[in-house]
Amino acid sequence: MKEKNKTKRLHWFNILIDFIPEFLGVLIALLLAGWFQDSSDNEFINKSISSIHYDCETNMKNLKVQDQNMKNQIDTFNHYLYDNKVRVIEIISKNGGIQMQNMLNSGWKILERSSLVSKMDYKMLTMLSEMDSYLSHMDFCIKTLTNLVYTTLNSSSTNDKKALIVLFRDGLNISYHMKNSMQRIDSLILKDYGRTLRKYKK
Repeated sequence: MKEKNKTKRLHWFNILIDFIPEFLGVLIALLLAGWFQDSSDNEFINKSISSIHYDCETNMKNLKVQDQNMKNQIDTFNHYLYDNKVRVIEIISKNGGIQMQNMLNSGWKILERSSLVSKMDYKMLTMLSEMDSYLSHMDFCIKTLTNLVYTTLNSSSTNDKKALIVLFRDGLNISYHMKNSMQRIDSLILKDYGRTLRKYKK
């Protein structure tokens, strides 16, 4: 009887010994899979952040050009505001046309559509959403402005000139808020992701 119990215990012990390596193998595989997934997620987030940083830097430069053109247009429109002999097209041409710049936002759009957006810091997400809103407002302002310019090209009306001045000022106001928003985003990126930016620098 004792011999039988001993044999049974030995049998279960052998099964346990055989099971441990398999269990450890599965556990290690799961841990490695999780580690590789986290590593891949971090890589994606870091690349997106780097792209956002690049977008902000490029947009700041583009806004500088666009703002100067808008200021020049406002000054010139004010100069010819009550001159009914000078048409809108002539005023616009004096400043090299309307120099609207393309605004980049691909880094945020890619991250926003990803499930990994939930891993982002809340403060950063709030800032990025705010910037996206300003970009949408700027896009709407530019479309409205260009449409009005197109429909009033041959007009010399004071009212049409005033309407265009208002839209140029709206553009400058939106640009001011956009630049502040992008500066805050860039400062946070440099603070939290400064080391990774060098790795993904374009």
